[in-house]
Amino acid sequence: MSEIKTVVMEPFGVGEFTSNKGVKVKNGANSEIFNDYSHNTASGNWSHAEGCYNVANGEGSHAEGYYNAANGEGSHAEGGNNTASGNQSHAEGY
Repeated sequence: MSEIKTVVMEPFGVGEFTSNKGVKVKNGANSEIFNDYSHNTASGNWSHAEGCYNVANGEGSHAEGYYNAANGEGSHAEGGNNTASGNQSHAEGY
């Protein structure tokens, strides 16, 4: 009978992740930033920002592209120069 081995892998990826302890000041708990680590901000809990100069302020929000803001809870802004302000709102385009 073959021996079965269990290997525990450490999490990895391209983003900066914050634990539920909120270790990074500019990020909310369990949030992530990608690409532009100096200018993207994911201040909402469970939010993420990718691209450049994006902010994901709402809880569970997502901002991608460039110069976008996802401010509402569960909101999504993508493209360029867009703002999704209301809860569960979506803004895209340029």
